Amino acid sequence: ATPCRLPTYAFQRLRYWLDASTARQPPIHHSGHPLLGERMESPALAAGTHLYRSVLEPGSLACISEHRVHGRTLMPTAAYIEMVTVAASQSFGDGQSLANIVIERPLVFAADRPTELQTILTESSDSVRRFQVSSREFGEGGDWTTHATGVVTVATSLGQARDLEKLRGEIADGLDVDAIYSRFAVEGIDYG
Repeated sequence: ATPCRLPTYAFQRLRYWLDASTARQPPIHHSGHPLLGERMESPALAAGTHLYRSVLEPGSLACISEHRVHGRTLMPTAAYIEMVTVAASQSFGDGQSLANIVIERPLVFAADRPTELQTILTESSDSVRRFQVSSREFGEGGDWTTHATGVVTVATSLGQARDLEKLRGEIADGLDVDAIYSRFAVEGIDYG
């Protein structure tokens, strides 16, 4: 190697470290899914109960931060379905279907604080499991609020595959997406 010449003046002392995050805990993604978080194991859980926990920071996921109603960020219904579908698949294998989904109370995210979420699946029988999605303010130790409940069943049939081009041909007129978003905006709903 060829030697190089170093400058004779003193090096600048600039700090390039990142400051510690102001968040109390980073989001957890051990399940491989950003909404579902990590699978918790505890001897306190009843047999057949599967618990997942995640912490979501305001604005951490575009699919949530862009779902706004009257200026407030809400958890989309599709996110509940996604969380439960992935949890059921990881806990019980593929071939699960959801039924009797009830959104009991919307999850409104605080603008400046993380939210702790729990997804709980409980086996009722060999083919029926119940689910519940709850939240609370992270780090506060307050009461849990249930947002969504329902049933996960073993799918007996996945149905027949449909030809996508045939389905497109059955739709006579396309949708005016801009008009739909404008109509939602008048109602105070902003999908990003």
